[in-house]
Amino acid sequence: MSPPTAPTYLAADSVADRPPDLAIVRRLGAYLGRRRGLLVACLVLVLVSSAAVTAGPWLLGRAVDRGLVAGDRHALLVLALLMLAVQGVRTVTSVAEGLLFAILGQGVLHDLRQDLFARVQSLPTPFFDRHPVGRLVTRLTNDIAALGELFAPSVVSVAVNVVVIVSVSTALFLLDPLLAATAFLLFPVLVAVTLYFGSRIRSVFRDVKGRLARINAGLGELIPGMRVVQLFGREADEGDRFTKLNGAYRDAQLRGVRYNALLHPLVQICAGGTVAALLLLGGWRVHSGVITVGTLVAFLTYAQHLFQPVRGVIEKYNLFQTAMASAERIFLLLDEEPEAGWGEAAAGGGPNGEAAALPARLEGAIRFSDVHLTYEGGVAALSGLDFAVAPGEVVALVGPTGAGKSTVASLLLRLFEPTSGTIEIDGRPLTDYPKGFLRRRVGLIGQEVFLFDATLRENLCLFREVEEARLMEAIHRVGLQEVVARLPEGLEARVGERGGRLSLGERQLIAFGRFLLYDPDILVLDEATASIDRTTERTIQHALEVAAQGRTTVIIAHRLETVRHADRVVVLEGGKKVGEGKPERLLGVLEAEGLGTPRP
Repeated sequence: MSPPTAPTYLAADSVADRPPDLAIVRRLGAYLGRRRGLLVACLVLVLVSSAAVTAGPWLLGRAVDRGLVAGDRHALLVLALLMLAVQGVRTVTSVAEGLLFAILGQGVLHDLRQDLFARVQSLPTPFFDRHPVGRLVTRLTNDIAALGELFAPSVVSVAVNVVVIVSVSTALFLLDPLLAATAFLLFPVLVAVTLYFGSRIRSVFRDVKGRLARINAGLGELIPGMRVVQLFGREADEGDRFTKLNGAYRDAQLRGVRYNALLHPLVQICAGGTVAALLLLGGWRVHSGVITVGTLVAFLTYAQHLFQPVRGVIEKYNLFQTAMASAERIFLLLDEEPEAGWGEAAAGGGPNGEAAALPARLEGAIRFSDVHLTYEGGVAALSGLDFAVAPGEVVALVGPTGAGKSTVASLLLRLFEPTSGTIEIDGRPLTDYPKGFLRRRVGLIGQEVFLFDATLRENLCLFREVEEARLMEAIHRVGLQEVVARLPEGLEARVGERGGRLSLGERQLIAFGRFLLYDPDILVLDEATASIDRTTERTIQHALEVAAQGRTTVIIAHRLETVRHADRVVVLEGGKKVGEGKPERLLGVLEAEGLGTPRP
C-alpha cells in the first residue's frame, strides 16, 4: 500500500534556474524607464543633495583653520552661514527626494502589479490546475510588497549613498592621498564580508518566500474547506500540518536574522578601526606640518560621511537580496506563456491572405470530426468523436462518467485543443475564431456557479452597466423574481462569499440570468441540474427552455428529465459516439444502462 500523498500546497515553490541579479535589475530598470522625466528629476535631486553633503566637511575644515586657528571672525561668520545654507539645501532636497522617489516607486509597483494580474488572466486553464491559489496571491501581494520596501525609502538612500561615496572619496584624495589610501585600507574586507553574507541572505530569503507561499497556499485551500475539516474531525491533523509549515517559516526567518546579526558588527569593527588609524596618522601629519588641523577635521568628518553611506548601502544590500528573491518569483510568473490564440484575428479569409472578418453572431452549426484528445500524462479523453448539431437544435450528450461529455464543452470554449481531428462552427475551423470572441459567443453554465461576494445585481450584470428594464426582463424570464423578493435588500443584497447566502438552485438561476444578459449564440449546459432537488429542477428546466430559445444548445446530463426536452440525444462512451436518436427512441436503452434513472 503506497503512503498517502501530501496536499499540493505542501510541495516546494521553487524558483531555481532564474537569471542573475543583473538581468532582473535590467527588467526592473525597464519599468523605471516608463517614467523617464520623474527619474531624471530624482537623479538631479540626488546630485544636488550629494554636492551639499560633500561641501559640509570642507566648509567645516575652512572654519577651523581660518575662523578658529587664525582668529578671523568675519570668515567664521560667513562659513557658518554657508554651512547653514548647505544644511537647508540638504533638508529641502531630502524631502523632495522622498516624495518623488515614492511616486516613482509606487508607479513601478503599480505597473508590475497590473502586468502580473494581466498575465494571470491570460494563462491557460491547466496552469491553474497546477498552481494553488495561495501561491499566486502571494506573488501578487507579498512579493510586490517586498519590492515596495526596496523602491520606497531604500532606493532613495541607496542612490544618495552611492553618489555620496563617489564624491566623498574624490574629496578625500584631493585633501590627502596618503590618508585617503588609509581610509580605503579595509574596504576589500568590507566588500568580501558583504558578498559572503549577501549570497547566504539571498538563499535564506528565497527559502522564506517559498515557505510563505506554502502557508498562503495551505490557508487558501483549508479555509474554504473548513466545513469538511470539521465534519470529518480533521482539525488535529490539519493543525499538525500547519504547525510544520509555520515552524519551517519561522526557522527560515531566524536564519536570516542570524546572518544580519553577524554582518553589522563586522562592518562596525571595520569602520572603527579605520577611524582610529586615520586619527593616529592624521595627528602625526598635523604635528609634522604636512596638513592643517582644519584639514584633519574635514578628513575625519568625510570619513564619517563615507562609512555612514557604506553602512547604509550594506544594509540595503540585504534588503536588495530580499527584493531579488521576490523579483525572481514575480518574473517567473510574468514569463509564463500566455494562452495562445486569445485575441488574434481569424485566419485566411481574403484573397491576399488577410484575416477573415468575424461574424457579428454565430448561426450555431457545430461539427466534431474524428476528434481525439489526450491530456497531460497520457490520459485519453476523446477517441475519434464524431457528431453534429444544426443551428438552433437542442442536443443532449449522455453517457457514463468519463465518457468525454464535459471534455466537449472544454473543447468548444478552447480551454483545451484537440490532439487531432477538427471542430467546426458554422463551417469554419474552431481555430479560426479567437478565444476571446469564441467565449463571448458560447455561453457555459456548469454544475457549480461561481458568485462574487457582491450584490445580486453585480453578480447578474458582472459589474457592467445594464438597463434596468433589460435586467428585470431577464430576472422574470428565468424565474428569479421570487429570490429577489425574498431578500430584504432585493437586488442590492450581498450574496456572500461564493454565494453562501443562496441555495444551489438559486445560484443556477443567477447563471441563467447572466446568460440572457450576456446573450451568447450557443448555450452549453454541463450537468447544471445534477445536484438539485426535483422541485427546483422544474424551475431550472423552465429557465433552460427560455435560454435555449433561438439558440443552438448542447446539454450534458445524466438525467432523463433534462434529456426528454432535447431534439436529439447523442450517447457517448469511451470518448466516442455509441448511439444517437430521438429521446423517446433511446429512452429504453438509457434506462436499461442506468444512465437516466430518475431519482426518488
